[in-house]
Amino acid sequence: PELNFYLNFRIKIRKQYMDNYLSKFELTRVLGVRATQIANGAPPTVEIPPGMIDPVAIARLEMRAYSIPITITRTFPNGTEKVLKVSEMEYNI
Repeated sequence: PELNFYLNFRIKIRKQYMDNYLSKFELTRVLGVRATQIANGAPPTVEIPPGMIDPVAIARLEMRAYSIPITITRTFPNGTEKVLKVSEMEYNI
């Protein structure tokens, strides 16, 4: 019984970690949406180096600085929804 409890505890910790992790598909979508917003005139949330005009590069700078002002809504199979701020999630870029 003790071993079974330990395994269930480990699975819950792993699931909570994955809930806070941005998948590569979500990362691509967020970068594209933010680059479109910047191209349409949205103000950037980071200091832009002089001469940088590419909206995708600016969106990547914001991702590296964890300052993207976008939220993601995840819908789970049981119908519940979870709203997460991209700036508070973990990702590799």
